Amino acid sequence: MKRALASCKPTKMWIDGKCFDIRRVPERGKKSEADETSQKNVRYEIKTNDQGKLFTSFRLPRAYCAKLSKCRRLDLKTLEGSTSTHISIPTSGNLVITGESEEKIVEARDEIHAMLGDLRDQTVALQFVSIPTLSTEIVENFTKFKDNILGDEIEGMHESIFQSPLKLHLTVVVFALMDDHEKLEATKALQDYKNMILDPLIRKAGPAKIKISGIDCMNRNLKKVDILFANATIVNENEEFNLQQLVNGLSDHFYERGLVRKYQDNVKLHMTLINTKYRKIPDSPKKKRWGKRQSVDATKIMEKYKDFYFGECDLNSIHLSLIGSVGKISYDDFFGSYMRPNLPCVIKDVTSTWEASSKWLNDHTVNLEYLKRNYGSCDVTIYNCNDRYFNSQRTESCKFASFLDGWGCERSNSQYLKDWHLKNTFKDDNFYQVPVYFASDWLNEFLVENGQDDYRFVYMGRADTWYHREHVKINITRLFVLRTPFHADVFNSFSWSANVCGRKRWILFPPGEENSMRDSLNNLPYDISLAYRERPHLEVVQNQGEAIFVPSGWHHQVWNLEETISVNHNWVNGCNIMNMWRALVENLDRVKREIEDCRDMEGFLHQYFLTSSSSS
Repeated sequence: MKRALASCKPTKMWIDGKCFDIRRVPERGKKSEADETSQKNVRYEIKTNDQGKLFTSFRLPRAYCAKLSKCRRLDLKTLEGSTSTHISIPTSGNLVITGESEEKIVEARDEIHAMLGDLRDQTVALQFVSIPTLSTEIVENFTKFKDNILGDEIEGMHESIFQSPLKLHLTVVVFALMDDHEKLEATKALQDYKNMILDPLIRKAGPAKIKISGIDCMNRNLKKVDILFANATIVNENEEFNLQQLVNGLSDHFYERGLVRKYQDNVKLHMTLINTKYRKIPDSPKKKRWGKRQSVDATKIMEKYKDFYFGECDLNSIHLSLIGSVGKISYDDFFGSYMRPNLPCVIKDVTSTWEASSKWLNDHTVNLEYLKRNYGSCDVTIYNCNDRYFNSQRTESCKFASFLDGWGCERSNSQYLKDWHLKNTFKDDNFYQVPVYFASDWLNEFLVENGQDDYRFVYMGRADTWYHREHVKINITRLFVLRTPFHADVFNSFSWSANVCGRKRWILFPPGEENSMRDSLNNLPYDISLAYRERPHLEVVQNQGEAIFVPSGWHHQVWNLEETISVNHNWVNGCNIMNMWRALVENLDRVKREIEDCRDMEGFLHQYFLTSSSSS
């Protein structure tokens, strides 16, 4: 199996967009000094600058930039003196090490990586790679196991410390990813491993089944156990398919990408059954956790259930997940089930860790004072949702502080702040993080890197009711005033929208359905709220903290149901780039037809391209 895996392992590695050869460690746990030096020289790309000096550079996550200079372990001047190098630590961007000797540059970089490892170890691990074990048999037997133990009335046992049946998995590796770039690197690393190792192995050896049977604990003192887990093996395991070596290779893969600091000789593969960290205070309305961890006595459990059989499941996927997520899916599931097939979805618990969720809100209401103090001087565009202007809405510009001053008055009920480039204005303000599902974003990566305008927005608006009188009878009809007209997103791009606070109602139509709604002039309806039900559609209520994924070409209309602030991105990647290209070509042809009668006029080509640009 080891030889089989070795033959499948990649011979190249990507670091910050550059490809390097990989020299393999011949045997786990046995690294010679020559191997170590060779591997360092391969992994560290060393170039020559314009002054003829050698240098190496690597991207430093923003979270590390300030901490690196203040770290006690790193005496920058001493390190520069001992290695005869110059080290430039940025406020953001690439760290650069310059010197005369390649070996000294490697030595300095090793020391910095060691220090960065210390910083990473101090960061709470929030991400992990796992193998799902959600067969019906395993879930049912786990539920029986849980019910039996709770029925035994063991001291310290509580329902809250059991794993959720819908989140059962085998943990492979746990790590702390510091920013969106590292999240993207992790998803790429996982996809590479599946493409180059797991998938070819399954094609060669056939589908594999995992058996979950027998329980164990992390510590030897059975009277004080915090984590109880089940063991996993491959059914009919052989030299062609060895589960332990498979996950060892996966751990190596993440280690080689620099995403995991510690090299594991042997991954402890396990399916967590009980973790006392999950314990909630009984009868607490908010289900708060205990302040101090309370262990359980697992002596009777081990005696009675040591060989408990949970069941079998197929080994057909590996997930990159977020610790503590509820209602979330893995990136692989999102990619395969929604992004690639171009289908919408709602992902829960996206904004809970954002700074905006704590600083912009006071108990779920908008913190007007904080927003005004920090962003009040910004120029913003306000849409009047009661004043239609062609197929859009009339706009006005003002200071954000002025918009906030009117918050709560009758006039503000129809005012909607949209398309605010707040992140582009305050580049160092980390008020949100791009969810890993949406991290592969060619459009904004290109625009931001080239100092151009972006497609990252903040939306903010209220909700209200309208009343109208019909003869002597009063009909009170709730109309959602703050709305966007019926549309598809710019360039036929993907979009995602996450609610920092508030709720929205969405109506979405699959690509092509909008054609049946066009009038004789080929225009789309401005408002589809009264006539949409006859066509196939989806209707969604998006709650606070949730993100909705809107695929390419899905026309939609949106209403605010409450005071709402959301972060929105338009984005493009390999899954929808052709949709974008076709949309641009169609738009160009449409504009050309519209001004065809002006072809002989002076300046036709200039006006043609000007009109094409403004239409998109």
